[in-house]
Amino acid sequence: MRQSIFEQSEIFRYAFLFGLIIGAFYDVFRFLRKSGLNSQTALFFEDVIFMAVSGVLCFMFSQTTCHGHFRFFVMLGHILGFASYRLSIGFVTGFLFDLISKVIRAVFGTFNSVIIQFARLIQKMWANLSTAFDKIHKSQPHIYEK
Repeated sequence: MRQSIFEQSEIFRYAFLFGLIIGAFYDVFRFLRKSGLNSQTALFFEDVIFMAVSGVLCFMFSQTTCHGHFRFFVMLGHILGFASYRLSIGFVTGFLFDLISKVIRAVFGTFNSVIIQFARLIQKMWANLSTAFDKIHKSQPHIYEK
């Protein structure tokens, strides 16, 4: 099916906007990565999920706009949109993600140290109670016997 230059330029603009959306979608995974709350295995699966979802969405976009034909300008629009997002808004979100992840780590670190101190206090109290009950048991063994 033939498309006019006007239709092709309109499809290119939509592909560019779609690339921007894919860039924003990638930021979700980038935030998880920068927060440091996931393992290497989780990173692998995040990358696979991103690539699979993005690939399927780009394919569906191409199927819808180009009637199943591969058009280089559509792929170029996706790539340029994604790159534009990463090189503009992506810098700002990256800085914000770094800042937010540092705050989260500081809050969790403080919260974690409070919990550790509380657990140590409970452990000491339990040890003291255990020692006291052992002394009582040894001094009066007939209380516990029938």
